[in-house]
Amino acid sequence: MQSLRSSEGVELIRALVQRVLQELIEAEATAHIGAEPGEHTETAAPGATATGASA
Repeated sequence: MQSLRSSEGVELIRALVQRVLQELIEAEATAHIGAEPGEHTETAAPGATATGASA
């Protein structure tokens, strides 16, 4: 437990929490959109943005 109180331990925990939160955000976005990052659905045109305009 003492090692987690060092600055290295704090940085490790910060990095782990950041990774877990990013994974959760990506999973929620994938579920909402219906496609993995970089994957296109039949209704989404390549280069389309969230507003529907072409990039």
